[in-house]
This record gives sequence, C-alpha cells and structure tokens, in this order.
Amino acid sequence: MKSFRIFFIYLIVYSLTLRGQTYSIIKEYSSEQGLYHVLINRDSTNLIPHCFIYSDHLSLFESPTAPVKFSPQQPQFISKYQYFFGLLNLGQLPANPTEPQSATLTIYSSTLKSPAIINDQFINTGKIPSFVFSDGKQAVIRISPNGNQLTFYDHHGRLLREKKFFRSIPHNYEPATGIFSQSGERFIFYTRKIDEEENQTTPLLYLLSTIGEEFWKYELILRQVGALAISNSGRHTAVAGKIQEPIGNQPDYRIIVFDSLGNIQSTLPFRAVRLDFNPAENHLLIADEQSFRVIDLTTEGVIVIERPATGKQEISDIGFLNDSTFAIATGEIKHLMGQKIFDNPTIHFYQTNGLQLTTIPVTQNYSFFGKLLFSQAGNQVGFTLQDHFLVIQPKTTK
Repeated sequence: MKSFRIFFIYLIVYSLTLRGQTYSIIKEYSSEQGLYHVLINRDSTNLIPHCFIYSDHLSLFESPTAPVKFSPQQPQFISKYQYFFGLLNLGQLPANPTEPQSATLTIYSSTLKSPAIINDQFINTGKIPSFVFSDGKQAVIRISPNGNQLTFYDHHGRLLREKKFFRSIPHNYEPATGIFSQSGERFIFYTRKIDEEENQTTPLLYLLSTIGEEFWKYELILRQVGALAISNSGRHTAVAGKIQEPIGNQPDYRIIVFDSLGNIQSTLPFRAVRLDFNPAENHLLIADEQSFRVIDLTTEGVIVIERPATGKQEISDIGFLNDSTFAIATGEIKHLMGQKIFDNPTIHFYQTNGLQLTTIPVTQNYSFFGKLLFSQAGNQVGFTLQDHFLVIQPKTTK
C-alpha cells in the first residue's frame, strides 16, 4: 500500500510538471527572402543553421563566402535531419534514346566545403533517379528511375554495392521511395514489381541494411501508398495506403505496422498521409490533411484525436520530440508564383494524453514546405519561414 501511495504521488507531480511545460521561440535566424531549407551542423546537439537554401543558390549564414548557384529546375534532395543537400546536374540528352544520359550528384554539408561527387548515368524514359541520404551513417542510396535497383555509396561518394530486385519495366505508378532510420542502420524501401505477361503489379516493401543486406520483404495488398515511416531504432515500420480490393464492409484504407522480422504487429483502418513513431515505439502518430490521431500500438486503440486544421488550412508536418510530446504544423494553403505555400502557419504541441501544451502562431508570414525539424535529442524544434528560421524549445513554468 505504501509503494502504491508513493507511485500515486509521483503521477500527480509528473502531471503537474507537464502542465507547467510550455514551448516558446528561443532563437530566430534572419535570412534573405525566399528561404526554402537550412542545413544544420551535424556535430551540434542544438539546431544551429549554417547554410541557407534558396530556390537558386546556397549561402552560408553571416559569411562573405560566395554563394553556390544552381538552376531552380535542377533536381534537389535533402536528408531528414537536414545535414546533407544534393544537387543533380543532368547531362545532355543523347540523340539515341537507348543510350544512357550522364548525371552528376553533388552532395553538400552545412559548411559547403569538400562536397562529395557521384557520377551517374541512366536511360531516360521520362524519369530520373532519386537519392536518399542517411544522416546517421552519412551514406547515400540511389534509387533507379523505375525502382528496380538500389546503388549504395559511402559518404565520400564511393560505390559500395548494387542490388537489383527485378527486371526494369517503365511504368507510371507512384515512384519508389525509401527512408533511413535515425541511426542509419536500417533502410525501408517501397517499390513496385511489374509482370507484363500476367499484367500484374505487385507493391513490395523491403527492410535493408545500409549496404543492401535484406532482412525481410513483404508483398503489400495496397493499391496506393500514402505514407511510410520507420522507427528511430529501425525495429518497426509502418505503411499507409488504399487497399487493392476491399471485401464487404472492409475499410478502403489501412495502416500496417511491421516488427523487426517483417511480421504484422498491427493493422489500423485509417487513412494517413503522414506517420511517425515515438522513440519508445509504443505510440504511432498518424495524420491526414486536417486531423491527427495517436494510436496505442499495444491495444491498437485511439488515445487522442484532434482536428487542428479547418477550411483552407492543412497539416504540413508532424513528429514526436520524445515519448510523450509531439508537434503538429498547420498553415493556410495558398499559391505564390504557381508554387504551393503554407500561409500564417501555426505550430501546435501536444502530449499523448491529449493535453495541448502550446500553440505558436506565426502570422503575416509563410513557409514554402511547412516542415518541422527535430533535434536528435528531442529538446528543440525548428521551422523554416520564407525569411528566417525559428528554433523552439520547452520552458518549464512554476
């Protein structure tokens, strides 16, 4: 009985501590107009931007160093924690369509010094290769235009391995995609296998190592995939999409959660365009365009459901800071020079018990992507506006 009373008192104190916790903007880094992204110093535990990324150039923060210029039409790639940024320079299209087209990927870190170079070539059938960076391992994976092959490189751009999955057949389905775990030890890869003879398309999900070792693969029953997520440790994976052929009253959409062996841990009857695991991997945050849910993966029950966006507003990004706290970014959808923007964005902070901690509105401004950036320690959140970068941190009040 005594231990129970102590535990009960601890819960009360802990609850009051959470209620006293708020989030506020602790730093604002000004930039030129038209800021798209920032690159963070990977050696710092705080969100300190060293490089600013615009539509046509990169520049160091408060540095006289000449900017790196590029074409706005040049394909661009950025890592999850924004340590690395890649620019793909396409060579001239060959006269013979069966001949490969050359391409060069230049990979920058936040200092813009000594960029890595990957020389590439591919048969251009209307699609180009894509590249995924690992912040943890500083590795690079190239996804072939048709999603049938992965090429693995180290952080210097040196070739490590090529892995083919099936014969390459051009198709118009959603592109193959992949995500690294926080450590960089695991890579979840989604692609489609096309069988011309059987006239069948098979969606496939793979869990791989940084150098292409296959841990498991799974043939999905989804016709379309709307979101993909991998936990920080790489032990759990989630995929959301539309079911190929619903039976009876079966819901049209499904979220499937896999364990480290590729076994299905949970199936959830919801539509989602964004997914995120908490670090303990016992909660899954899911969101569509205007609402979100927190799922208890032990019971598969919904423990929080909220609708922070209404009217022309949409959720632009979501993510956990730690096991019990997460952030949601929203903004009003508008278009500027033909480009979608998130106007008057708001950043909402919640607890997994449903308590809303803080709401930070950013009026009279907009964000191109509305992306939340989380420090790896989980104590800071970054947000890029079109003319400066915000850093938000918790503050405990008495």
